[in-house]
Amino acid sequence: MYKNNLFNTQTAIPEQDLLRVYICGPTVYNSSHLGHARTYITFDIIRNILAKVFNKTVIYQLNITDIDDKIINRSNEMKIPFTDLVKQNEDAFFKDLQDLNINPPSVITRVTEFVPEIIEFIKKIIDNNFAYQSNGSVYFDVQAFQAAGFTYPKLRIFDNSNQVEANNAADGASMKNRTEEKRSPFDFALWKAAKPDEPFWESEFGRGRPGWHIECSVMSQQVLLNKFDGFDLHLGGKDLQFPHHANEIAQLEAFLGKEVLDTQFCGNCIQGFMHSGHLRIENEIMSKSKMNFKTIQDVLENYSANQIRILFLHVPYASDINYTLVQLDNAVSIESKIRSFFQNVQVFKQSQKGYAQMKGSDYELLKQLIAVKSSVLSAFKADFDYPSVLKQLLQFLDTIKQYLHGTPHILPLSQSVEFLKANFEILGLKIENQGQNDQFEIVRVLAKFRQDVKAQSLQNGQILALCDDLRDNQLPNLGFLIEDAAEITIKQIDASQYKVDRQRELLEKQAKTDRQNEFNRQKQLKLDAERLLAAEKAEEMFKNDESYGDFDERGIPQKVNGEEIAKSRGKKLVKEWEARKKLNEKYFGKE
Repeated sequence: MYKNNLFNTQTAIPEQDLLRVYICGPTVYNSSHLGHARTYITFDIIRNILAKVFNKTVIYQLNITDIDDKIINRSNEMKIPFTDLVKQNEDAFFKDLQDLNINPPSVITRVTEFVPEIIEFIKKIIDNNFAYQSNGSVYFDVQAFQAAGFTYPKLRIFDNSNQVEANNAADGASMKNRTEEKRSPFDFALWKAAKPDEPFWESEFGRGRPGWHIECSVMSQQVLLNKFDGFDLHLGGKDLQFPHHANEIAQLEAFLGKEVLDTQFCGNCIQGFMHSGHLRIENEIMSKSKMNFKTIQDVLENYSANQIRILFLHVPYASDINYTLVQLDNAVSIESKIRSFFQNVQVFKQSQKGYAQMKGSDYELLKQLIAVKSSVLSAFKADFDYPSVLKQLLQFLDTIKQYLHGTPHILPLSQSVEFLKANFEILGLKIENQGQNDQFEIVRVLAKFRQDVKAQSLQNGQILALCDDLRDNQLPNLGFLIEDAAEITIKQIDASQYKVDRQRELLEKQAKTDRQNEFNRQKQLKLDAERLLAAEKAEEMFKNDESYGDFDERGIPQKVNGEEIAKSRGKKLVKEWEARKKLNEKYFGKE
């Protein structure tokens, strides 16, 4: 079951083996940010669950909006062709997905690849009397659509003023001064007439380009409905519910026309919508004006893909998530715990030979494995409740850790570990393979060589440094970690994760060094200032001030400007003299 926002009800996952899914992709005018990561990681998890838990074949279509007002404005700012800007940002987007361990889509479609089909789609809506031409643009006629018996908007109900404002914003900056072209303020653009020097396509409406909403209606129809005979699930962030997704539905229904009204179930329509929640940064909406805008690559400089995913896994897919450093630190801790667990299991397996007799604790672990398998499957079936799944997996991991402290048997241990590994990977966490024997043997030979060289070279710092570089840099970059001990311990690790952790460790070490250096610098400045003061004897320190007179045997004045010095001021001068005297003795000794 899942929460179907199209009908606002819990809906069963379709029974057929093939699921046809569409997800709204980015408008590639700039770098992708952490909000994009939340959406695409969320639905990557759900896609994995559909494929690996429910055994569905998933056709996963993602669109790229490669022509839009924002793209045109940005390319003008940068003084480059819009096609160059699009290529640059599209390549960066797919690199972001790869770096986040997000599975690539089954199908990628770009708006510019479907302009002829979009034009034909619009013509059909006009023929069905649900759209009209105006000054070279084409608008969807909301009032005619409603008068024909269709419901608008679906998914999310707004009051009238918000509907108008949202539709106008979605039409883009280029349509801002064209509201008089509309029959009704509720109408929205299907085709935008091109201004001078803007990219355009020829059409019977005039030179122009597609509106934002029409592209998704057409691309999903052309691929999922026409090539795979259905459209089971539409995905996207909840900010797209209105107007984007509501207008997609309206356009598709307006295209189909009588078929939708004559049947209670429209096989050529979208069957369900799922929406992911918003992402906030320290309880605030992410925006450049608030200086809390974080690109995906910004975050990946300090945190791994696993750590970012663990952060998102703690919150249900439809709920908003608050990105804080505290929560990120918690994700780092959990990721480290998981990684350490698999490394320790790997070390244990290397030492095992044969099968010992099984005992009570071994059977108990198998019973707990059976129970957690059932519980995890129930959570997956309950609207993709992956926060509960993660919690149960971590609890079972703790159970296995306790089991390892005894005398574990390799058979129940291996089954339990494989269950954990498989389900962590369903959640999209990258768990390194345990490695082939030949890989480990190569590293084992290197490790033994390093140990022997080190033993013979304790007096040669340069050779020792080379040995440490092999341990700390070269082998970890290949995915292997050597731990120095009497017995050689080799662990296979996530090389990219090690690099992130190592970088953070080096940055923290450098920060500590910088703090110590600054402390030493301030200390030295204080000492230099003291030495400068100490160079002048206490007996002479007041005599250069002409306002003082009548000095005693210590050189402390008794008068100022010819008048007796007040008692309180006299005490202060004595304290200053004593402090200076101590400095004289500290640096030059007693006379």
